[in-house]
Amino acid sequence: VTGLPQAHTMMSMQVVEFDLEKNRVPLTAEEELLFGSDAVHKRFRMPEEEVLVEDYACALQGVILLQGRMYIFARHICFSCDLLGNTKSIKIGFHEVIDVKKAKTALIIPNAIKILTPSRKFIFTSFIFRDEALKALSSLWYIHMGSMAAQQNQAQQTQPSFHPEWGSCD
Repeated sequence: VTGLPQAHTMMSMQVVEFDLEKNRVPLTAEEELLFGSDAVHKRFRMPEEEVLVEDYACALQGVILLQGRMYIFARHICFSCDLLGNTKSIKIGFHEVIDVKKAKTALIIPNAIKILTPSRKFIFTSFIFRDEALKALSSLWYIHMGSMAAQQNQAQQTQPSFHPEWGSCD
C-alpha cells in the first residue's frame, strides 16, 4: 500500500490504486474490452464518430480456429485475436457485405454466422449468444443496405429522364 487512494475494480473485488493523474481506476483486461472503446477504435483505425455498437467473443474459422472477439460498429464488422503474441485483425465494411446468415459448426452445432462479401466468405463460430449477434449484424446491414438504396434512388431521380412515348424536348 503506497498511501494512494484505493478502489475496487468493477469486474472483481481486487483492490487497486486510484490513478489521480488520469482521475480513474485502471481497467482490467475484461473492463478494457467492455469500456475501452478508444483502444478498440485505435486497433481498427476507426474514426471517433464510428459508434461501437456491440462486441462478442467468438472464433474465426480458417485453417485453424482463431479465438478472439467480434466488434460490431455502425458501419463495420471487425474481428481481432492474439495468436502467440501476434494480433490478427479483420475489418469488413457493411457496404461490402452481400449476405449475413446463420451457420453451423461441424454441420450440426448452431453457433456460427456466415458473412459473405464478393471476394471472401467469413465464418465466425463459438458464439455463446449467436442469435443476438446475428440480430445486431442483420439489423445494421439492413439499415446500411436501405441507406445505399436510398442514395442510388436519389441519384437516379436527379438524372434527367427520357421516356420514348413522351418524345424529346427539342
